[in-house]
Amino acid sequence: MSLETNLVFLIIFGFIGYATEKTWGFNIEKVYSDIGGVFLGLALFFLVLPVVFNPNNAPTVIDKLMTVFTDALPGAVIGDIAGSFVSKVTGGRK
Repeated sequence: MSLETNLVFLIIFGFIGYATEKTWGFNIEKVYSDIGGVFLGLALFFLVLPVVFNPNNAPTVIDKLMTVFTDALPGAVIGDIAGSFVSKVTGGRK
């Protein structure tokens, strides 16, 4: 998925979350961010785990970490931009 399409989907899901919060009082963005944080922590833990048992695996683990960050960082930046945009438009958290 291209970064522009990712931005459009994030804005759409942001508005859906805003409507859900206004309608039922349930903050779905908080739930998604908590779940995402837990999965990110677990993923990083399991990526670094081979170094704990054998320090000679460090170059391989560093390569894997760099791949994960270069694949995930652009989406995270676009997510921050979309969240800021939706927050400004809806008058939510700043």
